[in-house]
Amino acid sequence: MAKIDIKNPIVDEIKSQIADATSLILVGYQGMSVYQDSDLRQKFRDENIVYKIYKLSIISFAIQDDPKFQSLIPLLENLTYTAIALGYPDSGAPERVIYDFVKEHRPITLQLFGGVIDGICYDQEALYAKIEDDIQRERLLQKLVAYLSM
Repeated sequence: MAKIDIKNPIVDEIKSQIADATSLILVGYQGMSVYQDSDLRQKFRDENIVYKIYKLSIISFAIQDDPKFQSLIPLLENLTYTAIALGYPDSGAPERVIYDFVKEHRPITLQLFGGVIDGICYDQEALYAKIEDDIQRERLLQKLVAYLSM
């Protein structure tokens, strides 16, 4: 059996998962303990987020024909490892889970390499900035709701 025959079902699995996804985040999982990894996976499951580790070449092959996520291919070329987190239908869910997880498990260094959220591609620096902006916006909205409900 050729390698391509083995990889095709995996590529098809990724394609079917990203078909309905509204966001895809490239997550660096190295440096976490088994407990931390299990905890992160559980938090993702609780929010209906698919989180899986795949070979970079397989991810690249799976997204090359998808117009939503093919802009990530240049980011994949510079990586040696990654996992993907896919958000359905709430595109901000993966970033919130990651933010809360890092806050809870400090001084963990969970890396984000980039991602696509609502059709916009973010490199590593822009993704961190977007997460910070979204978290601050969410906190302000929570304060506003609390103030208005007084």
